[in-house]
Amino acid sequence: MFLKKMRVVLPPLLSLFLCYFLFRMPEACAQSVKEGIALCGNVVIPSLFLFLVLANFWLESGLSALIGKGLSPLTRYIFRLPSECGSVILMSLVGGFPVGISMTAQLLKLGRITQNEAERLSMFAFNAGPAFVIFAVGLSMLKSLRAGVLLYTSAVLSALTLGFFTGFFKEKAATFQQKIPKMTVSTLPFSSAMTASVSRASHSMLSICAWVILFYTVTACLNTLPLPLGCKLFLNCILEVTVGLKAAVGHFPLPVLAAILSFGGLSVHCQVLSDLGECGVQFRHFLVSRCIAAVLSSLFCLLLLKFFPCETPVFSSAATLIPAPYHVSAPAFLSLLFMSILLILELDRGKEMC
Repeated sequence: MFLKKMRVVLPPLLSLFLCYFLFRMPEACAQSVKEGIALCGNVVIPSLFLFLVLANFWLESGLSALIGKGLSPLTRYIFRLPSECGSVILMSLVGGFPVGISMTAQLLKLGRITQNEAERLSMFAFNAGPAFVIFAVGLSMLKSLRAGVLLYTSAVLSALTLGFFTGFFKEKAATFQQKIPKMTVSTLPFSSAMTASVSRASHSMLSICAWVILFYTVTACLNTLPLPLGCKLFLNCILEVTVGLKAAVGHFPLPVLAAILSFGGLSVHCQVLSDLGECGVQFRHFLVSRCIAAVLSSLFCLLLLKFFPCETPVFSSAATLIPAPYHVSAPAFLSLLFMSILLILELDRGKEMC
């Protein structure tokens, strides 16, 4: 019942929120959109576009099948997935958040994996790229290369662990779902494969940039509200991962930053909504998987810090520091994530009972 009420109440509230800022502070909203566009032009497009083109080219040209053969032991015996999924897992670890799920949806379209396999792959083929984590977060924000490496290692271990456990949800019999025949790899000519790859990458890039601009503007509007700084930090981390990390550095310990990275932020979640729908993944299930990945990443980061201690900024360089009543520790943050998982599962169960 609560979930149904939220679906009725939330859209009008969001509309009123946006209308208020559009008419109350039109200049600030316009400036936020400009900054969002600059963020896309300076960071998002340079870091993602070529990976999207490459990922689509692998699929269209048949190279993904060849790459998957080399990773076949990993995909078949650890994740219980077809060998061609190896290229998706590899690209999800090095290409950035939307790439893995975009490739998963394309594999399903091409008939090379079943829906069950696409659903399981979507649960963990969703990670920040090493360039963003190690250099942007580690070197630029934390001023520490080691911190960036620890964060990226934690995220990778979290994704691989989650992928291993999703293997237990493998379909048990072909009667539950029409099995796809033995995979046949279609190889397009180079020119055709490249043309299709650039076209799909451009379409995906446009959608990604639109979501980034929208959430950047919403986050900027929220930061103007008279909310406690701790609440603003939490909302920033939940809504937009880049803005959230920049705000969280100096306030939260490294394991919490690892959790924020693995969660990804609702902005990135919205970027893959259409692909998740094509894979048959319900958003609430995907959200639970992100919460679990965040907890695992934080735990791995805590473990790695025992063996590889790393000094990071304790206080933010910003003029305003977070008040003591709103300071958040790693155990408290993990407890909040765990309770969020229980709440989502409870809402899901309540919906089925109605």
